[in-house]
Amino acid sequence: MEARGKKVKAFEDVPVLEESLEEIWAGFVELSNARASGFSRPCPIAIADLVAWISFNRFSASVRKFVYKAILAMDAVWLEHVTKELETKHANSTSNH
Repeated sequence: MEARGKKVKAFEDVPVLEESLEEIWAGFVELSNARASGFSRPCPIAIADLVAWISFNRFSASVRKFVYKAILAMDAVWLEHVTKELETKHANSTSNH
């Protein structure tokens, strides 16, 4: 098959996710897409939603705690990133006025 199109620099350094973590990443994405929004920013993933997702996906007892902590850690990093983006956007919009 002939390669077509244009190389996009942002896609060249995409990290490779270990296969054993793909389901956990997919869970984070699913839960993140369903999260509630607060007044000025997204809310953390609800613990009840996370526990229900872990239960629904029937993780073995030996990995449930890891899955729980991993998704909470990803959520904390994501929320920190979004908060910084929102603060930067707000600072830029107020400095332009």
